[in-house]
Amino acid sequence: MRRRAGCRRTQVFDLLVYLVQHHDRVVSKDDLLQAVWGGRIVSDAAVAARINAARRALGDNGKAQRWIRTLPRKGVRFMAPCARSQRLRRHRRHLRGYRSSCCPLRT
Repeated sequence: MRRRAGCRRTQVFDLLVYLVQHHDRVVSKDDLLQAVWGGRIVSDAAVAARINAARRALGDNGKAQRWIRTLPRKGVRFMAPCARSQRLRRHRRHLRGYRSSCCPLRT
């Protein structure tokens, strides 16, 4: 059975949300599997594909790793500075309608 492309996009979005929420630390593969895939067993290739898709969505790539950095045998980390701004607070009401499959937005 083949998964729909929409499901992959949702996983990429959920992965990005999780990395941004945990930007202050290295996120292990186990953490990602629990958060994005609900603890299901997923191949390393599938995880790498979603990380690469997230990089592409941000205009990054595996060589530069400006936004999402891979730390061998440790995990991945979102490298961009994250700060709560007035603009984010103003637009939070628009984000409340989004229900991620695994990563609820913090309010």
